[in-house]
Amino acid sequence: MAPSTKMALSRCQFNPAGVQSVCTQLGKDGLSDLYQRQLNAAAYAFLSSGFHTDGHHSLPPKQFHEFFKVARANLPTGKAGRDVRSVFYNGNWL
Repeated sequence: MAPSTKMALSRCQFNPAGVQSVCTQLGKDGLSDLYQRQLNAAAYAFLSSGFHTDGHHSLPPKQFHEFFKVARANLPTGKAGRDVRSVFYNGNWL
């Protein structure tokens, strides 16, 4: 799990730290204890909104998408990072 962070919603990105920050802000007043799965889904939806219309789907050969770096931000490398990303992308985060 990413370190507990809270950043402005406008700065959150689609990675573990961004999802956790959105969930933290949505889950005030004890809501996170009761509705963690729903808050997690809401955070994923909030951060991925507009991806299909962002115009960033065509990449030159041998180039990574910008979200490749975003997804790996502040995560360990090697197997430890891969394990964290797998859990995140499978929707079992937090």
